[in-house]
Amino acid sequence: MADAAKQVPIREGLFTWPSPEPRLLASRCTACGAVSWPSTGTCPNPHCRDGRIEQIELSRRGRLDSYTIMRYQPPPPWRGPQSMVPMGQGFVTLPEGIAVAAVFTTADPAELTPGREMELVVDKLYDDEEGNEVMGYRFRPV
Repeated sequence: MADAAKQVPIREGLFTWPSPEPRLLASRCTACGAVSWPSTGTCPNPHCRDGRIEQIELSRRGRLDSYTIMRYQPPPPWRGPQSMVPMGQGFVTLPEGIAVAAVFTTADPAELTPGREMELVVDKLYDDEEGNEVMGYRFRPV
């Protein structure tokens, strides 16, 4: 009997996983409070650059700023369905002030209106060479 597929994050330290309510992981400067996503080892504020950083979990919900519908297959190293289907992508601003670039769970313009509340989800992107399910983050309309 074959082993069940193991779910692995596309990158360690990008989001909490496994988790029933996943969150993106960011860093916050303890000196000035500047937040950076993805996490960094130094303060993103050019006037601070302090080295005292703590890891924080970002809010799961934010507001859609802008979007586009991609109707062509991205250039290599594309790892997705063999036939490209339209894909919504854009920016979601979280309460912490971070604008996250993301792919959305829908490409329907009627569901992607600026200002719409969006929620983080983690789902399968592709299977890797070892048969693991590689998990990535997306946002869906609420």
